[in-house]
Formats: sequence, structure tokens, C-alpha cells
Amino acid sequence: MSSLPRYIERAVSGYLKAQIESGDPTRTKRALQEISKLYRGGWRFFQDVVRGIELEIIGLLMSSNDAKVRRWALNALAQLGREDSCKAAILHALQTYHTDPDIVAAAVAALYRLCKTASTELRRMGFDEQTVTLAALQHIPVARLDLSCLPLRVEHANAELIKLGLIVIGLDRAPPNMFDPNYDNAAMVRALVSVRKVCESLESPVFGPQNHLARLD
Repeated sequence: MSSLPRYIERAVSGYLKAQIESGDPTRTKRALQEISKLYRGGWRFFQDVVRGIELEIIGLLMSSNDAKVRRWALNALAQLGREDSCKAAILHALQTYHTDPDIVAAAVAALYRLCKTASTELRRMGFDEQTVTLAALQHIPVARLDLSCLPLRVEHANAELIKLGLIVIGLDRAPPNMFDPNYDNAAMVRALVSVRKVCESLESPVFGPQNHLARLD
């Protein structure tokens, strides 16, 4: 027997909507993060509230100049959005920000979460198979995906792919031996953490503090 959804109090919904509409990137990003967290925890907006918030978030995705706001807008839409209202905005983000790996990863994940034709759309747009697969794993069961582009060989992968892989492992959605056929995921994470610590001390451009691997907000 499935559990009934828990609904977010209207006062909280109103506060989050006001933060989204505030025009302040920091407040907006935090509200989007909170919405994503609530939805992952099984909470939902009331039906007469959610559509207005969905439209506000689509507007942010289309118009915000802040990359983190756009990324968290995609994350929130992946949780509460509908295919018919969100698909065009997600595809627009993929086309407009195709050089931003964080936006691409979030948009791919959202597209797989909401759209039945996600794989067709992404193949048509020519996105890298490993990026697409790792982003899709955030929302789609392993059994539904073609994993032929894995394992993700660390010696050949760039920092963005490694970060995506670590996110998938952190969400406990990774297939076995995702990084290397000879080592399990836990062993590879321990090795990567050790390498990162060494490289940070050397200010390495691969794992150093200015690299995307150090930024998960």
C-alpha cells in the first residue's frame, strides 16, 4: 500500500514562492534547493499552488543570468514539473548553455525524469553518451538505461564526468564497478578522495579548489 503524499503548508509554499520571485539570486537558489529537498523527501505542494510555482521556475530557467539559479531551476523542475509545460524550456537550456557542463547535466537529468522521448531528443542533439548516461542515472533505474558507454575510465574522463559519477554514487543509484571493472565503487571513491586531497595541497588544476569538483552548490 503506497503512502499518501504529505503536503507543504500553504504558509511555507507562499514563503518559497516569494523567495523565488525576490530577484535575489542567493535567496532564489536557496528556495529552489529547499523545494528539491522537500520533494525528494516525499512532500508536495497543493495542486492549486504547484502550477504557479512551476511557471515561476520555468521563467527563471529562461531568463536568469545566474548559472546556479538556472541549474537549481532544472533540479526543481525535475521534481515537480510536467512534460507538456517543461520540455521546451529544458531543451532551450540544453541548446543555449550546451558549453556549461553543470547545466547540461541538470537538464539531461530533468529531461529523463519528465520526458518519455528523452533519449531520442539527446541523440538528435549529439550530446556525449557518458554525460547523458550519468545524468540520467540520477532519476532513471539502471535497468532502463543502455550502459554500454560505461565503465567511466578515470584515466580518460574529465573532471565533470568524474563529478557526475560521484553524484550518482552519492545518490546510491550507480551500477556496480561504474568507474573501473576491476574495482568496486567504494574503493574508487576512496582513491579519488585521496587523490583530490593530494592535488588540492598542490593546487592542481584537475582536483584543485577552483575546479568544479570542489563546487557542489
